[in-house]
Amino acid sequence: MPDVRITRSNHFDRNTPQSAGILRLAAINSDLSSSSHICGGVMIAQPHTASSVHHHGNQETIIYVLGGNGQVRWGRHGERSESAPVDFVFIPAHLPTRT
Repeated sequence: MPDVRITRSNHFDRNTPQSAGILRLAAINSDLSSSSHICGGVMIAQPHTASSVHHHGNQETIIYVLGGNGQVRWGRHGERSESAPVDFVFIPAHLPTRT
């Protein structure tokens, strides 16, 4: 049975895809935990920045919005949702998104 795993802030994984104006630090991924299907971490975005369209392969992604407002875009028809502080955002595996 796997153990509970806590990733301290000084052990976040900086080896993640980056976008201009956005810093991504993984806290839960296949390198830092026993899970190969969940991605969680810290994303610090400068105002008025956006990532390129991407997906996280087999990993489901959970985003907790600590501060600021954001927008997630996905799908062929440009669906989008707004996020605000204290929101959680779930992104399914293989879904192309832009944050």
